[in-house]
Amino acid sequence: MRLVLPDWSGTYRHHLDAEPLDSLGTGTQGIVFAALRPRYPFVFTVMFHLRQVACDREVSVSLRLQDLDVQEVCGHPIPELLHHDDELLPTRS
Repeated sequence: MRLVLPDWSGTYRHHLDAEPLDSLGTGTQGIVFAALRPRYPFVFTVMFHLRQVACDREVSVSLRLQDLDVQEVCGHPIPELLHHDDELLPTRS
């Protein structure tokens, strides 16, 4: 099954040399997919937020949890924020 991504995902693919592998789902905040970068030996997830406010909130919370060295909440692991780039946030008119 071929993963169909929005047009702006090509910018991400080129910018960070990451190849999408499989869709993990969509929701009210955006689209999540698994990706692989040739120079790293692990699969990671990428989320394309559809709204700036949702992106800002998630990045802020992730950075705060990293600063506090929180790695899990109620037994659930907290994903590590590897990178974020406001330039890749899609714009809607």
